[in-house]
Amino acid sequence: MSLQFDEEGKVIIPTGVTHAKAFYTDKGISATIREKGCFIFDKEDYQRFEEEFNHKGDAYVSEEGYLLRNNEGHKESFHKWLIKEKFEQFCKENDCKWEEVEVHHINLNHKDNRKSNIRCITKI
Repeated sequence: MSLQFDEEGKVIIPTGVTHAKAFYTDKGISATIREKGCFIFDKEDYQRFEEEFNHKGDAYVSEEGYLLRNNEGHKESFHKWLIKEKFEQFCKENDCKWEEVEVHHINLNHKDNRKSNIRCITKI
């Protein structure tokens, strides 16, 4: 489902769709996921979440508040998936193994998945 926006930049939710609650904010798109609170996405990334990350409808919110999905038998977090290329580049530039790197929400809000709020850091 492609996102459509009205003249004010607000997301238009199609008639009959009850699982999606999303609205445009100055920070991006705020969407209620699985009735577990509002998550913030960059405008283009909410569409990627719906069409690529959650395309099977199996994304869920962990007890810690992260967006996850099961991918080939392991848990995959949305924020790490979202910046996968940046993550791989960070590992290469810093000569780190994947296990030594964490994807961190800068403002410590797990529900804020804007790319400007996500960075790679080495684990201590």
